[in-house]
Amino acid sequence: MGSTLAVGPGVALARGEARERPCAHWSPGYSGRVVFTCGAVLEADVSGCRAPALDVAYVVECGAACEPTCFLLLGPEKREQDMLACAARAAVEYDCERCRPELAPVVEPTAEPVEPTPGPPCVDHDEAFCEGLRPSKCKANTRAAQKKRAKCPLSCGLCEDEGRRLRAAGALIV
Repeated sequence: MGSTLAVGPGVALARGEARERPCAHWSPGYSGRVVFTCGAVLEADVSGCRAPALDVAYVVECGAACEPTCFLLLGPEKREQDMLACAARAAVEYDCERCRPELAPVVEPTAEPVEPTPGPPCVDHDEAFCEGLRPSKCKANTRAAQKKRAKCPLSCGLCEDEGRRLRAAGALIV
């Protein structure tokens, strides 16, 4: 399966956003899709993944640098093998199409650039709770600090200040 850091949607998700990845990305014998959802934490739903039949299969998987590696799938286990074993058995390739430009899907550019939609206005959601709150109290990695950040994004300094950003860029503020 690889490093736990490599298990994820592959892109940053905004709160409330979801993204699907094929189960075979992590284990070529599996079919179906993993659904990643960004809520308070990143969640992965693997209920759509189906285990391979408990038989023997050979697969070629292409890594991040497009180097092909042969694997023997024995039930849910995955064991690295010599590439000759895969060649002799006409192994199925997984995630290798991106390594061959002629097989990669063609992505047509959109006619108009899509403007990002502005997020909700940045306000403190519980004024009584947020009154007198210093941003330094929001920086810890504790439940109390998480609660403060969730209820008081403005007081915690989590909001993007357009004026400050423009001044930093050297623009004239009128």
